[in-house]
Amino acid sequence: MRLFWIIAAVTALIGCSGDDGVQYEELFSLNFGYNDNEIGINLNSENMLEYGFDFDYKNNFFYISDRINNKVIKITEKGELLLIIYNPETNSILKSTDATTATGDEILFTKLYREYGLYAPEIIASDGDRNIYVVNKDPKLKKINDNQSVSEQLILKFNNNGDLLYILGIEGKGSPTPFTHITDIKIDEKNNLLLKEDFDENTLIYKFDQNGAPLKKSVINKKEIPLQKNEEDLIAIQSGAFLGYKEDELYITSQFIKENLESSLILRYETLYEKLFGYSLQNDKYQRLIMKIQQKFTDISKLSNYSDIKDLYGDNKIIARPIDDFVGIDINSNIYFIQRDISIKGKNINDFTLAEYDANGRLKKNYVINYPPDIEVTSGLLISDFGAALSYYIKGEEITFVKIK
Repeated sequence: MRLFWIIAAVTALIGCSGDDGVQYEELFSLNFGYNDNEIGINLNSENMLEYGFDFDYKNNFFYISDRINNKVIKITEKGELLLIIYNPETNSILKSTDATTATGDEILFTKLYREYGLYAPEIIASDGDRNIYVVNKDPKLKKINDNQSVSEQLILKFNNNGDLLYILGIEGKGSPTPFTHITDIKIDEKNNLLLKEDFDENTLIYKFDQNGAPLKKSVINKKEIPLQKNEEDLIAIQSGAFLGYKEDELYITSQFIKENLESSLILRYETLYEKLFGYSLQNDKYQRLIMKIQQKFTDISKLSNYSDIKDLYGDNKIIARPIDDFVGIDINSNIYFIQRDISIKGKNINDFTLAEYDANGRLKKNYVINYPPDIEVTSGLLISDFGAALSYYIKGEEITFVKIK
């Protein structure tokens, strides 16, 4: 496969229309390929391009796990590569040496190479001491469970120089017992590791201290959602559980749905609203209702191009918009939701509004984001501990990381 070289970092600001005249900043770009500063890509059995990577942002550094190339990199906001942890068996062109980049007598940065047997590294996080945590699949420990699920995930912790500190399984540091379905990891304000596993009936939350000792395991039943009297006839569905940066805090979103019998044969479901709850991992219970998000609608009959789009929606004029997506809470308890409009021909489907609320659910600011219209993929948003909102988009052979706020 053709090797693609890294594109120089750019710092241009791209203008975006919005409530507050918001702009987003392009930070740096990476290409697909197999070099230390490139992200892996495969051609799958259906002859389609396939890639897989995750990223975290802490103290102005990006940490990226590359599942296809079996490596982890640390990179600055300007695109300077500082650390590469790689599997030597699948990265034969990389060598384990320390390299320094310099201009004249001025040292710009040192690039560290570290060998480790990474295999399909996935979710990644970093702590206040610049240690790196990454979910790694260990094929030697692969276990098929009775329900046909596969357990093979362990957590690797590396220090700032890429040296392995320990391996963590279900029982903590050194445990060879793998996890089954890790969907998120996060480091809280006290450098504890929080880990989430999602299953059909429940969500499991594990808490470990910075030395890998187990502190807590919580089991959250997805069907046990607090209901008020007027909600007993509604269907309540837990739509997500989200790790926070404050110790022992979890955030749960639930949608409340009404059944409408249109005829003897047709049963229609209507989403009325969504609630965001604060959940205490210390007490294992719902602590408070933070905010309630009402279903929003668009009257397409009032749009200037109504005649062009009415065929898409039939005779309906008032169309329900996608429910707001909760994306995170920062260390100062600011709350972030993504708001999208209905799909309309000619409108960029990647555009969205990032709504920032305070701890009591009062709107603080809207960030209206308009991505380039010809991009192929955008990632979900990462909300950092101190409220930076980060994402990336893919266009052609290039991945561009951006900071929204």
